[in-house]
Amino acid sequence: MAHRWLGVAVWTAAALLIVAYTAVPAAAQNTINQTTCGGVSGVGSCLTNGFLQDLTVTCSGQGPEFSAALARITDRNGPNRITLSGNCGGIGIVGFNRLTIVGDGSPVGGFWWIANSRDISLKSINFDFNVQSGNVVIQGSGVTVDGVTVTNARGGNLPSEFGVSLDDSTLDFVGAPSLITNNPCVGISVGAGSRANIANVTISNNGLGQGCGGQLHGIRVRNGGAVNLANQILVIGSGFTDRPVDISGNGVGLDVQDGSVSEAAEAGNAMIRIHDNIGPGLQLFGASSAHVKGHIQVDSNNPNGQGLFPPVQIVAASNASLFIGRGAQVQGGLAGAFNAFVLIGDGGPTTISGGAFLSFNSVGYIAGPNTIDAMTCDGTSYAYNPGNISTSGPNTCPSGGPAGIAGPPGPTGPAGPTGPQGIQGIQGPQGLQGPQGLPGGISGLVVVSKAVNAAIPKQNSVQISTPCPVNKVAISAGYQLGNLNFVIGVNRPNGGSPTSSPTGWTLQVYNLTNQSQSGPITVDVLCAFAQ
Repeated sequence: MAHRWLGVAVWTAAALLIVAYTAVPAAAQNTINQTTCGGVSGVGSCLTNGFLQDLTVTCSGQGPEFSAALARITDRNGPNRITLSGNCGGIGIVGFNRLTIVGDGSPVGGFWWIANSRDISLKSINFDFNVQSGNVVIQGSGVTVDGVTVTNARGGNLPSEFGVSLDDSTLDFVGAPSLITNNPCVGISVGAGSRANIANVTISNNGLGQGCGGQLHGIRVRNGGAVNLANQILVIGSGFTDRPVDISGNGVGLDVQDGSVSEAAEAGNAMIRIHDNIGPGLQLFGASSAHVKGHIQVDSNNPNGQGLFPPVQIVAASNASLFIGRGAQVQGGLAGAFNAFVLIGDGGPTTISGGAFLSFNSVGYIAGPNTIDAMTCDGTSYAYNPGNISTSGPNTCPSGGPAGIAGPPGPTGPAGPTGPQGIQGIQGPQGLQGPQGLPGGISGLVVVSKAVNAAIPKQNSVQISTPCPVNKVAISAGYQLGNLNFVIGVNRPNGGSPTSSPTGWTLQVYNLTNQSQSGPITVDVLCAFAQ
């Protein structure tokens, strides 16, 4: 195989060989037919272009031609290569080692099953299951992909649960960048005993379909499965090469339940970015843990929040553990809830904007000079802060233990004794004499209305005067305000005196807010002839 992604740069070659194949059962190595070539298996004069057998297959859509080519391979231990042309769908690869399958870019569909095999390399294959229903299932095998696309996974007319599924297997991304996209339920499913080394790949717009039972994720990790996020691959002859990872536009970017996330994102400069997913960029539940360190940025996810949590980028809940630090950036906050543990500053400082929230018996640990704008804890949670590290905004998290929740109010106490009677106050000034009442009887009742569309600057007012017709006097008035921020300051008849009747009505309307307000105002005045 030309390329192999190694994960962490400091691993030795021996360690790499051990790690690369730990997920493959012993049966995959012991049941393969062996032949010899020049006295040494896989080496000698019978190699052509570096392969024992180098076959070319043209397919018509159902895969019998490919199955026939597999049957022609005399040494399943390889190395062997099959080059595809056309739609070779419905493929079963069982019990092969060191087999390279190369596509020509044509859309390929059907159900692909790789089992009990090792060193299977898929190169330049365009898996498009709109051509033919299917997906890719990897069981008990080690597979690398090089410039591969997986899209539109489905079973018949129904969405498939996943685009790529791993069970007791390993998956590596090498060579040319790959693309996992538009699979309606899950882009990559990492199951028990499996490990996906996520590098050199874009995982986008997965988990947007219907009928998926709530499983709407770019990457889903379950039952002890593991994901490693890395920003470099090892190219033989060139050394470690920076390659970015983009996880975006999915239902949830990376969903982990009873699994783990590790990282190898510190040596290179390429960015692993998890962004613009509908749900959180990363969410952890149950016996899960995640290390988010190095060149990893989580931002612009989860605009609508999670109900129990504020709208944050990372959620750790139900006994999950999150370790974040060493240059990682979270733009939009993170939350730990329901017995979660969150360590901020693991191995070096991190940057968190949008706040860190701990609730429902969760514990935090703040280490090192991080950049955190705010920390918020409910009464059941706390954040141990041995260095008394400050945040740029408020921090309501105690360091020594939870503050506790306020209990219910106690019963009302007995009434106190009656106090002594106070002294009599001084007499107030005599009030002004009111206006003379109308002479006996009124006639000619009419309602005069005045409507204005008022625009009142901040801390200002407008006066509205509504006169009665000539020779008529104002008896009463009413008003309607079209803005809840308007306040009545003056509401009285005008034009009158202690000895004369009012000839109209005045309304003074105030805006006491700190910004301009506008809205309709209507004044209705009841006018009549005085007898």
